[in-house]
Amino acid sequence: MLRPLYIEPELIGHALPWNVYTENGVLVAAAGAVIADERHYLSLTERLLFREGGEVEEGGNPLLRLAELGTQAELALAAPQPQQLRELAEALLSVYETDPDACLGYVLRVPLARPSVRHSLHVLFVAVSLAQHLDFSDTDQLSLAGAALTMNLGTLDLHDRLHDRRGPPFPADREMLRGHPRIAAEMLHGLGIEDEMWLESVRQHHENVDGSGYPATLKGGDIGRGARILRVADIYCAKITGRYYRPPRSPRYALEEIFGNERRRLDSMVANVLLRRMGTYPPGTLVRLANFERACVARRVRDGVVRQAVSFLDARDFPLEPPLERNVTRRATAIRGFVEEDPRWPKINWPALWGY
Repeated sequence: MLRPLYIEPELIGHALPWNVYTENGVLVAAAGAVIADERHYLSLTERLLFREGGEVEEGGNPLLRLAELGTQAELALAAPQPQQLRELAEALLSVYETDPDACLGYVLRVPLARPSVRHSLHVLFVAVSLAQHLDFSDTDQLSLAGAALTMNLGTLDLHDRLHDRRGPPFPADREMLRGHPRIAAEMLHGLGIEDEMWLESVRQHHENVDGSGYPATLKGGDIGRGARILRVADIYCAKITGRYYRPPRSPRYALEEIFGNERRRLDSMVANVLLRRMGTYPPGTLVRLANFERACVARRVRDGVVRQAVSFLDARDFPLEPPLERNVTRRATAIRGFVEEDPRWPKINWPALWGY
């Protein structure tokens, strides 16, 4: 089975780790070939590309590994130890590098952990995607991953309760929310975390560039780069994830909010990178096709146009086994709108949508 492939610009100057094919199965670049420069990269990625996905590559299924890490994250955050937190952040970065699109989509579709921890995992993957585009070093990416993982340390129960609560938080909960970045940073420092970028990003991840954030009402350049990324990723992930009192919002709605009501509060450069990296149909987005099938956008687009989605339910909401790749540029299978996951649906084999 061939599955759509997104080649990261960071691979310029490096060897391809897999064979690359056209939609018709024609080999266009063999594993080991080096993308020489930007011109070579653009010529290679001007078409929709695919890689073999029928067999699980050496190293195992990354989505099974991600499920294991979700369980480990719950345990690690319940009784945090500094070395364990670092190793967990490293492991999450490693599985993300194996298949970024699958990680971004799977964590959105599958409850890998309690709501507060699942949110942190989602923010981690989005934040790392932005950081890579902004040329963060490997060391800084690890610090940012650690910060995303632990940004709500000490108040996970509160965040779980608010996730399930109908209506606004109580005054006491609101007061605790305003202090939770400082609480988390102090806990990490007390555990022996001395990574300043990690601590700063946690401490400042609710600060806004216009000074309207908390807990220190910092403005502009007083807010660290990592915290600016976490702020954008946190807002974005919260908007596209459902709560008890509202269904999930579409990625398009989230972006409209970020460039509308939230615009003055956020770093504009980071917001623009989010738009380019995630787009209107990021991995994991559920859509309705013209033929009434339910489909998932499994891979990121490269030219602003979605070309491929994977149908998992037919027009009668019966499972498609195996899922079917659909060209959404064709009228018969064009995208007709976003859909929400319905509890009445049969059990969906989500890993199969990414070829696992």
